[in-house]
Amino acid sequence: MKENPESIEILIVRHLRGESDENEIRELMEWVSLNEENRLAFLEWMEVWGKTAIAGPDFEIKQKAAWSRILSEVETERVVTKTRKGINLSGLLRIAAAVILTAGITWLANQQFQKTTPYKEELTTVYTPKGSRTHVVLPDSSEAWLNAGTTLKYNASFSPKSRKVYLDGEAYFHVTEDQKRIFEVATSDVTVRVYGTTFNIKSYKEEGVIETTLIEGEISLAKNSDEPLRKQRQVYLEPNQKATFIKKEGRIALAGIVKENSKASDQILKSGNILIFNEVDGDKISSWKTGQLVIETESLIDLSTKLARKYDVDFIFENDAIKKFKFSGILEDESLEQVMFAMQLTAPIIYRIEGKRVYLDALPGSMDNQ
Repeated sequence: MKENPESIEILIVRHLRGESDENEIRELMEWVSLNEENRLAFLEWMEVWGKTAIAGPDFEIKQKAAWSRILSEVETERVVTKTRKGINLSGLLRIAAAVILTAGITWLANQQFQKTTPYKEELTTVYTPKGSRTHVVLPDSSEAWLNAGTTLKYNASFSPKSRKVYLDGEAYFHVTEDQKRIFEVATSDVTVRVYGTTFNIKSYKEEGVIETTLIEGEISLAKNSDEPLRKQRQVYLEPNQKATFIKKEGRIALAGIVKENSKASDQILKSGNILIFNEVDGDKISSWKTGQLVIETESLIDLSTKLARKYDVDFIFENDAIKKFKFSGILEDESLEQVMFAMQLTAPIIYRIEGKRVYLDALPGSMDNQ
């Protein structure tokens, strides 16, 4: 816990600029929750941050520049007059006002140029080969971790009105909040709209379902449609809920504990085609981003799909009956050979690896009575 007032000031400014890491966020939240005085001080900082947005809808870059100057002031001037547990709010307001004026003039000067220079979408494509994972920092400082066999497309600068990415595969997103520009993840059948949050989405084109798991924050899902957003039926998720879109049926199944009177609960009561299951474990579902693979009573046919991506191989079944065998466990740094050997010990199967192909068959005599 940072007790030094200047350290707390720096921590708050970094948070407001969207630059805090997980440890800094946790440390700041602990400080805010210590007492009412800290909470009110934090709210005043947030209010000042909001004031820097009055210059126009495209002011995000100017906000960051403004707060860079404020951060510099906090670090170098060490102003003596303090309020709210040592935070120099009066000095901060003066700095913010000056920055708003300067940045506001700059914004106004750029408007005519922007009107005559139409926004052009030029997509950047990131592909993660099988057997690997990729970490991507997006233009708005949001982060995406891409699982094996995943393609992510996005504009190098995002548009002035929206932030949209296109996903084929599996990704874990940590999205920077931006009240003026919604963040959207477009998949083959579903679009996920994000309101500053952390979530996992799996949407491989060769699979029959699209799964979205909310870790924290809030997101909504809607089936892709040409209708205006206001007319689309959206499903809202709460933390530890998973929504599954079944492609063949064109419907969404929602898994998770639903609180009474919540948005998610209301949506479930209205749609008749949403199913409720037990609460999901978001950490297990997204464990792949740290190299871990959690397997919970998974059929061999489904498991082989995940292993194929993880180890960059193809599985060939020489006996269809073994596809229904189920497995559980946790894989971390094991080699493909180690994994297959362990599976062979727990189920009546045999395997052989030839290059990038894994052949699976039933143990001779094991299926005679089936």
